[in-house]
Amino acid sequence: MNAKPALARQHRRLPAGLLLAAAPAAFAGAQAPPADAAIAVAPFPEAVVVASSPPEFSRSHAFVTGRVERSRRELRIDRSTRVAANLARATYRTPPGTRLPDVVAHYRAATADFRLIFSCQGRDCGRNTAWANDVFGVKELVAPDAAQFYLAAATPNALVAVYVVQKGNRRVYAHVEVAGGEGIGALVAEDPRAREPPAAAPPAAAPVISSAARVVLETLRRQGYVVLANAAPDDSGRLSDTALDALDAAATALRTMPRQVYVVCHVDGDVSVAQERSQACAEQGAARLRAAGVDAKGFGAGPFLPRRVAPSRRLELVAPEPAP
Repeated sequence: MNAKPALARQHRRLPAGLLLAAAPAAFAGAQAPPADAAIAVAPFPEAVVVASSPPEFSRSHAFVTGRVERSRRELRIDRSTRVAANLARATYRTPPGTRLPDVVAHYRAATADFRLIFSCQGRDCGRNTAWANDVFGVKELVAPDAAQFYLAAATPNALVAVYVVQKGNRRVYAHVEVAGGEGIGALVAEDPRAREPPAAAPPAAAPVISSAARVVLETLRRQGYVVLANAAPDDSGRLSDTALDALDAAATALRTMPRQVYVVCHVDGDVSVAQERSQACAEQGAARLRAAGVDAKGFGAGPFLPRRVAPSRRLELVAPEPAP
């Protein structure tokens, strides 16, 4: 999948919606765009723009209309259509205290007159990190898998994608993409399930804490550190999906930790290189825990602080006692 262009960082209120006007100059010999080529998608009230890009022509924009997963290094998208289009993008941060269902309801209403192609919520959408990093390329969208929503819709001359998440710190972010082009809406087939009425949301259940996660928490409380099993970084300092799953499992118990948890990564090799790779590993692990609601911070130990009975490459969780 082509990498997404970098978004221009902004910190201002956007009173109007995301607006895209199909630019005929992008297409050789194209006629003037029809009336509905300009599509406005109103943002959530008082939302702040954290990243945006003006309309830009893309020869191969992937419009996703299915579940997204990542297995090891392979990205898997159930359904998508590649189109040539003028693409505008914006990422919003909603005001503190905003609830995920309220933002979802807002964007459902904002696109009510569009043709719904696909929609999903929670784990039915797949892996959040694949959506945030691979589909949209926006780090602010990293969040728990259970706290995500996606909607793909169309008009005759525009394709609209809306992705909403609630992060571990309870802040809600929304990302909107509008791809415009004459007749572009007819290029994407509707998912038959899109017309089915949404199932009633089940009552929220308390997170299931596994026995292994309880052992991690008890060990951390007792001795101040624990080597997390199945979470060692690779030679380059990256954490695999297996390692990230181990952090997710531990997070269910670590949320009850009354003090900050440090993710300490150890990577062997040349000191300067190992130090840099271990810091990247630690930041990746800490971000994963924060997305799950844990107060976490990363620390790269490089090849230092060896333990006699522990492997040289490992990920530790450390919870220092607060100063008296």
